[in-house]
Amino acid sequence: MSTPIPFACQGCNKNEAQVAMCNIHTYQFKVLGKKCPRESGFEPAKPLAPVTASKEVEVISVTSDKIMVANIPISSVELGVFSPRMEFDPNYIAKLAKDMETEGQNKPIYVRPHPTENDRYQLIDGEHRVRALQKLGRPLVRTEIHARLSDEEAFVKALRINQEHGMPLKELEEARHINKMKGLFDYSEEQIGKCFTRSQSWVRDRLTLALSLAPKVEEHVSTRVLTLRHAIEIAQLPKEEQVVVAEKIANTVKSGGKFSTRATQALVHALKEAETPEKKQRILEKPLEIYAELYRKKPEALERAMAPEAEVLLQRFDCPCGCGHYLLVQWNERKGEWRKK
Repeated sequence: MSTPIPFACQGCNKNEAQVAMCNIHTYQFKVLGKKCPRESGFEPAKPLAPVTASKEVEVISVTSDKIMVANIPISSVELGVFSPRMEFDPNYIAKLAKDMETEGQNKPIYVRPHPTENDRYQLIDGEHRVRALQKLGRPLVRTEIHARLSDEEAFVKALRINQEHGMPLKELEEARHINKMKGLFDYSEEQIGKCFTRSQSWVRDRLTLALSLAPKVEEHVSTRVLTLRHAIEIAQLPKEEQVVVAEKIANTVKSGGKFSTRATQALVHALKEAETPEKKQRILEKPLEIYAELYRKKPEALERAMAPEAEVLLQRFDCPCGCGHYLLVQWNERKGEWRKK
């Protein structure tokens, strides 16, 4: 499966980096020599009909029977079938609409013909542009129509385009997209990695997000309160414990504090090792600073933190002079350290 990209404008001869700003809108395509993922054992795609134009389509150029650039009615585009994007920033759409009002649509959206409905198309990439044009009340959208794309190829193309261009996807958006592909087409982690030139650990992390996180934790990841690494560690816990841990970390971060991935590992490890609900509760009631301080220390220090007698390991004393410093006392280690807020 080759990946066509806008390479050089025939009208103004701009190079690849500048072509997005070209107002001629007529492209020739350089096809990158990438191997089709089906060479790894996928079934061949069932060919769809070649590109044809109805009377409502204003054809601009036809590269082959597979690709045509045309202006088509926005109302004929079906959204949400293949795109991995779940969230659309209204401020970004408003800015895009303002730019498009003055400069025009400089880059076409990507679609394929609808497999069962005449004169209809399914969006592969470009929903931000569609929404911006809708905001402007425009009836037509400049479109690159790709015929003969199977569902599998459309799913792969949608994520690859978003990885290479435009606003970066969130990890959860990538996670849900590849999990959907895994379920629909029985892809292995290795096959998914090859499709998107990513490592198997990249694939595994995202599948963990898609399959193992509690919805409330997903919210914190989506809003960037928790990082991907925080989420991967928290996902090892039962979902009811995930929510409690995520809320404690999120509250710390929102109040200006920090809680590292390694500290999250220490907290998750302590909860996994706790043998009774009472021990888990004692661990969850302790200040997060305990684990932030102990993750660098020996395992026995963490064991002491989990023990019932270790009720107070850390105490914080704000300096009364108002200088912005505080003293962090670690009682079990019998030492203190001055820090700045």
